[in-house]
Amino acid sequence: MQIPFKAPPPDPSATGIERVVRRPIRRLLARACGFAIMLGGFAPVGGPALFGGPEAGGPSPLGGPGAGAPASSVATLLAYVEFGVVTLYAGGALHAQEEEEGEQEQGEEEEAVDETAEADSTVTTTQGVFSEEQAARGEEIFWTICSECHFEEDFGGPFIQSWASVTVKDLLDEIIATMPEDNPGGMPLQEYIDVITYLFKINGMPAGEDELTEEELDAVKIDYDPDAGGDPPPEGDPESEDGSEPADSPGTGR
Repeated sequence: MQIPFKAPPPDPSATGIERVVRRPIRRLLARACGFAIMLGGFAPVGGPALFGGPEAGGPSPLGGPGAGAPASSVATLLAYVEFGVVTLYAGGALHAQEEEEGEQEQGEEEEAVDETAEADSTVTTTQGVFSEEQAARGEEIFWTICSECHFEEDFGGPFIQSWASVTVKDLLDEIIATMPEDNPGGMPLQEYIDVITYLFKINGMPAGEDELTEEELDAVKIDYDPDAGGDPPPEGDPESEDGSEPADSPGTGR
């Protein structure tokens, strides 16, 4: 009769591969061992031997004479069973590992595709995100209000380069919080946006057909190309109303 076999509870620390193959392997091994033990004790002494010849004591195909099923036959059967179990376990583990590695590679490929798509969809200030008319309005505001404290050169290469790779919204928030110096945030939002487009223009960023709107500020990143050039500052920049030199350029720390 088959000896009952109770498998131990699953190991919570088992890896993914072990969880895939351990339980079915245990069941197969338990049944095979029980079956082998049953065969080893089923053949009566003096009668036909399941692993021997037609009579007890006859030659055994699995080795050695035996009355009934010799111990060497049972041992040989168990060796075959063990070999099969080990082979099955190794094959299952290899297959599970290949699947796991395949899923990991697929995940990495999808992540790389997502990053590439995100990079391709990024809009920058070098792609014509403002119009000529908008920059012209910003220029008028600059010389009416901003020039009381600043030269045009204050917002040239070093300034705009310090804001590279951030969004236009970040730059706008800083300017609103600090300008005009005597009334921060005191201008209409559209005028702030227009002035920023003028700063982009004097730094060589191209104009497009559409104006830069408030809704687009978070989606557009500042991209500065020092070789692009721009409109040269007019000669003889005006001095402030009291005849003093303009103040230092606005801070670029963020």
